[in-house]
Amino acid sequence: MAASLRDTPPGLFDLFRKTVSSLIRSEDVLSTPTMANIQALLILSMSGDCHGTQTGSLMSFAWTRTGTAIRMAQDLNLHRAEISKEGTETRRRVWATCVVVDRWYSAAFGYPQVRRSVPIGDLG
Repeated sequence: MAASLRDTPPGLFDLFRKTVSSLIRSEDVLSTPTMANIQALLILSMSGDCHGTQTGSLMSFAWTRTGTAIRMAQDLNLHRAEISKEGTETRRRVWATCVVVDRWYSAAFGYPQVRRSVPIGDLG
């Protein structure tokens, strides 16, 4: 994602963030568990961390989006490798990103880990 580079003009990143946020509202991304929606929520949760100032509301938005992405991933059984052999590599990568982002916010902001209560499954 080019907007994650530090030398990208802030105006371009703000335009990207506004466009994606409006799509989230219009496409009901927060209620429909799909791989695309999970990926969008994870990107949005990480993008504020890369370019925003560390304010309480940005941290809260990032943590909430990450939690929603993780619950959607669990709804699609991404944490269980044996459920589907179709798209296994993508499923593993998306789930691994959920785990890493969850741990990151837990360590960085002191929030509890969402995925701690769910078995990770055999993703090796």
